[in-house]
Amino acid sequence: MHSLHYPAAPQKVQPIKPGPAFKKAVAKVTASIIFFLFVYIVLMLAAVLLSVACFYGGIFLMAALTNWIGIIGGIGLMAVGASVVFFLIKFIFATSKNEDPSRIRIYEEDQPQLFAFLRQLAKDTHTKFPKKIFISPGVNACVFYNSSFWSMFLPVRKNLEIGLGLVNSINLSEFKAIMAHEFGHFSQQSMKLGSFTYNVNRIIYNMLFQNDGYTKFLNGWGQVHWILSIFASITVAIATAIQNILKSVYTLINKHYMGLSRQMEYNADAIAASVAGGNNLVSSLYRFDLCDSSFNTALNKADEFLKENKISGNIYTDHRNVFEFLAAEFSVPVVNGLPQVSDGFMESFGKSRINYKDQWASHPTTQERAVELAKLNLDVAPDTQPAWVIFCNTQQLQVSTTKHIYRDIQGAGQMQFFEPEMLCNKLKAETDKYKLPGIYKKFYDSRIVDMKDWNFDEIQSVNADKSLGDILTDENICLPELIRSNESDLVIMQAIAEKNIDVKSFDFDGKKYDRSDAPVIIDQITAEISHQKKQLEELDKRIYRLLCHRALGEGFGNAKDLVSNYRKLALEEADFIALHRSIVEVIAPFYQGGLTEEAVNNRVHTLRYELEKQLKGRLMGIKRHELISSFLSAELVSKIENYVAKNYYYFQDGQFHNEDLEAIHGICSEVGDALSEMRFSSYKTMLQQQAELVA
Repeated sequence: MHSLHYPAAPQKVQPIKPGPAFKKAVAKVTASIIFFLFVYIVLMLAAVLLSVACFYGGIFLMAALTNWIGIIGGIGLMAVGASVVFFLIKFIFATSKNEDPSRIRIYEEDQPQLFAFLRQLAKDTHTKFPKKIFISPGVNACVFYNSSFWSMFLPVRKNLEIGLGLVNSINLSEFKAIMAHEFGHFSQQSMKLGSFTYNVNRIIYNMLFQNDGYTKFLNGWGQVHWILSIFASITVAIATAIQNILKSVYTLINKHYMGLSRQMEYNADAIAASVAGGNNLVSSLYRFDLCDSSFNTALNKADEFLKENKISGNIYTDHRNVFEFLAAEFSVPVVNGLPQVSDGFMESFGKSRINYKDQWASHPTTQERAVELAKLNLDVAPDTQPAWVIFCNTQQLQVSTTKHIYRDIQGAGQMQFFEPEMLCNKLKAETDKYKLPGIYKKFYDSRIVDMKDWNFDEIQSVNADKSLGDILTDENICLPELIRSNESDLVIMQAIAEKNIDVKSFDFDGKKYDRSDAPVIIDQITAEISHQKKQLEELDKRIYRLLCHRALGEGFGNAKDLVSNYRKLALEEADFIALHRSIVEVIAPFYQGGLTEEAVNNRVHTLRYELEKQLKGRLMGIKRHELISSFLSAELVSKIENYVAKNYYYFQDGQFHNEDLEAIHGICSEVGDALSEMRFSSYKTMLQQQAELVA
């Protein structure tokens, strides 16, 4: 009998009660639900009256016209009333099943320590123990249940899903905090309102969007006879009118529900903090994105080994290897085998200058949750044992879940396992391929220097800086990231100005503005980006100038030779991309439909006698290009030759030739990808050579 591994809780915790913001969100949701019920009752009464009128109208029609037209017309009129009523009540018969084939149910006899842990946690959070417990492969955890109209009134037992990728990424205190958060959603009576609101939303969603069966039903009886088709069309028109009324109601309820959902997250966080420590929840939240990304990377790399008829023996070993590798790449410290991701690390990827309340977000941001948890001051020293400590037969569980991942891969059971280090070697090789010299301190990362308009003689004629350090100051190194951050903010501001983001006000640089001020801020950000890009271009030129002077001093001759190959490839790629874009613009309407045959023929003429001719000429030029041809694989050269030699028609005798359309798009994509790879390879070589001279 093993003792229960159960981390300590904070001391002297006050009962967790919903705050004013939560109560306000509850009030808004309650009011919107009452409004929906009023609208629904009015619609239902109108539908019943319509049904009664249609019933008597049908009887009258059949009595007045005793022939078959009267009988069919009467039946059709009655069907209109009945169909409208059914449209308003069909959600009663709908059930939303939350099913996922990746889930595997586990039982207490197999995992007694886990079940004991969760029973104690359910007791501490004052919630019922889950009906069923499942494990799944990924980095996730959730409480779920099958939902129907009746679940608003009848108690529904919830199921718990635990992702083993999550277990692989956290310590025991963090596991307790995350499970407590999930239990916290259902530990208070007020939480039932969220479930009720969710189901009201589903009712309206069902009437707005889930109508495939209803549409088939109307089409079916509409095709029986032309008279019935008239009544079917009338029913569709009435149903559409009802939908138009409900759309505005749905928007209102959904907006208020999102607000309540955010407050429910804060409340569940507070419950988790009260039994497991807010610091332990925060540390797991900060680490989540890195570990989730690492798991997806491990899966993607494992998929690549399928081409070699090899599979992973334990995806969780691969997962740990990947996130340790990525932690090292991003200089994230690893303690007890887990990356320690800080708030500062998250902000290093760019912090927006814009702050606004996203009314459509179902969850607060990680930073917002961390701030609220810090206010509670409910920290407790973490139990740094791995979360796996409360699972039995861990290795067997990991291996069996890994096999479950491959359940749909034919012949996976007969494939060999690849060695764990092979996956990380593959990842390292790909990372190294795109890694630029460290001397630049990531100044050139994620961007390409545009040199096409440079006057090299003019650049070389000015005195150079003494060293690279004079150019790459801390402030200048941050400039590319600052531009990217401002460009992201510009997109947000444009969305606010165009009302695609539904807010009345926002903060910019800590100052509050109305939405009407958005154009002013857009102009400001646009001007800043323009100025910053000019600064960045000047920094690029200063580095090149330093390179020129150093090259002459070291006897390397004219330094322009170091960039000439890169410039040629960059220009070649840009021209090819422009041509490909023109081809796509001509082809795209073919797949959208709505073109007359004359319009299709005009586009095909442009494609065959202008764009295809240009493409074939450029492809042959690429094949003969001394610099590019050395990079082309024999397979791609063969594809180019085959494409150039063949005649294509695209559209003939009123029919599209899909294989011809796929051929032109395919060759453009493959050659475009190859040119992109060549351009980056040349870019990296140029920077490496440059680094040797300016270091």
